[in-house]
Amino acid sequence: MRRGVFNSGAVSTLLREDGPTPANPAYWETRLVRGTFTAEARPRSEKELFVRFEHEGQWIYFPLESSVTTKAAVRACEIYRLLTASGWDAVYDRYVRQIIWAIFWSSEPLTCTYATLFTVPERKRTSPGLPTVQNGNRVPVALIEPSPEIRRGLEQGLKHSPGYLCVQSVALAKELLERPTTQSNAPGLVLFNQRSLDLAADAFQEKLQARWPGALAVPFGVYGHSDELFMTIHGMDKGYFLRRRTPRQVLEPLEGFWQTKPCTAARLRAQVQAYFQKLILSGSSNGNSGESGILTQRETEILRYMGAGQTDKTISTILGISAWTVHAHVKSIFEKLSVHTRAEAIMRYMQK
Repeated sequence: MRRGVFNSGAVSTLLREDGPTPANPAYWETRLVRGTFTAEARPRSEKELFVRFEHEGQWIYFPLESSVTTKAAVRACEIYRLLTASGWDAVYDRYVRQIIWAIFWSSEPLTCTYATLFTVPERKRTSPGLPTVQNGNRVPVALIEPSPEIRRGLEQGLKHSPGYLCVQSVALAKELLERPTTQSNAPGLVLFNQRSLDLAADAFQEKLQARWPGALAVPFGVYGHSDELFMTIHGMDKGYFLRRRTPRQVLEPLEGFWQTKPCTAARLRAQVQAYFQKLILSGSSNGNSGESGILTQRETEILRYMGAGQTDKTISTILGISAWTVHAHVKSIFEKLSVHTRAEAIMRYMQK
């Protein structure tokens, strides 16, 4: 998709062409887009206009706080000018941006739920901070995320998750481990950005258990858009399954987990495995959603196995059909979904 894109490598060419340049709001009026999957994380965003910038290898969406094209274009131009003058860090400090929060429940096979959220720059910060008193009806959560504006965005996202309460929010793993322990800030669940581990993973788990016995640690990643997430992880040897959720549902694989003791890592693995296996074998809860509705039952079945990382040969063995028949179904899937690769087909299906 090229509409709504600013590519920094094309600036000199654009400035020589007739008509508005990126330094002029009129340039952006035909390059604005509508947000998708944003309503819960950002109220009224279904009417809000967005702009997408590509710069220095990054691809980021920004909400423009208006549904009026001319006003949104002025704001897009403001972001562009700051971006080209001062770089991404300056823009991140000042403007809200869209992010994808992906929680990785297991690595073999890779299983992930992800949701669209928004950062909270310092100038937008209105919350007085984390609660000092723990709600006994909620699972206490600690967040480890290096970027302050992303960290505040994740805190906002957790507010949508029923049954969870963020009691600690820090930049690095050592910072969490070295904080004074109190009854009100002892986490049951630790969500950590994989980039935030300033010590070995095994050492982190060992120290975490010594500090808060029974606390579970689950890694996550933050991306500029869902395509970036998919391109980062696709092609895993032992399969992968990504499921888009709303912020309210992103911790859905843990549903009912905390009501049964003990809440161990082994039980967590078993529950997550059962959650994704059910999805792979039975599809979405409404039976046949999104663009998969144009596929036959067999094609949908094959696409689900493709999403689980299975090869054509393995799929043919599972379904008791020839590999050539699987190839024919895959070709039909490509044609119906208007895609050219397995990655594109899986992404199209998983997005729905």
